[in-house]
Amino acid sequence: TGLNTSSSTTTAHNNGITIQGNVTSTGNGRLTFSGNSTVSGGATGYGIRLMSGATISSSAGDITLNGTSASSFGVFSTYINNINLTGTADLYINSYGTSGFGHAGVGVANITGSTTANDVVLAADAALFYIDATNYQAISTLGSVTLKPITASTTLSVGSTGGTLYLQDVALANISAGTFNFGSVSTGTLSINTARNFGTSHINFTSGGNITLANTLATSGGNIIFNSPLVLSAASTLNAG
Repeated sequence: TGLNTSSSTTTAHNNGITIQGNVTSTGNGRLTFSGNSTVSGGATGYGIRLMSGATISSSAGDITLNGTSASSFGVFSTYINNINLTGTADLYINSYGTSGFGHAGVGVANITGSTTANDVVLAADAALFYIDATNYQAISTLGSVTLKPITASTTLSVGSTGGTLYLQDVALANISAGTFNFGSVSTGTLSINTARNFGTSHINFTSGGNITLANTLATSGGNIIFNSPLVLSAASTLNAG
């Protein structure tokens, strides 16, 4: 377990925790990092920053990243780094910041789960991922990927920028999972406006309010489940083929 708080009004990138090397759990031990950056006055600090070359791996115990920032991303990934899940290990990223969970720098950062037991949970209250066409955060697991807000009643958009928490299609294209879970019972309105075909992946949408569909939502064999009232627009099409 790692805990740290940083504060400054002048130093750029004064992070709560900076991970630069290799961190590995080979047994059942859990890896938990909690970083808090309270920088202000124009300085920038991340709660947790994953640097180029950093690798976090676990074969059984869960990995948890709790990042809090008063000025930027709670959890921020830079350049090429890796989080590897095997066995029964899950990953929980809780990003408390003015921005959500981000990535920047040249290269692709990877979160990889090799079994159906490896689940990834991303929780934030602002935009997920800061990316361009060739430098981005990739997530690939045979288990599930969950995207949900931290604060109750926060709105969520899948595929577009309409919600307080949102994941655009350009970022969604870099995520693959056996099951996608969007929202929770405490989520505000959940808006779906994605052009992605989810293939054989199963999709669950959950909201404490309504779920609105403004585009074509399609799979090629995967199930689509709405756990809250669904509102269809004139352009809505459902195709769970």
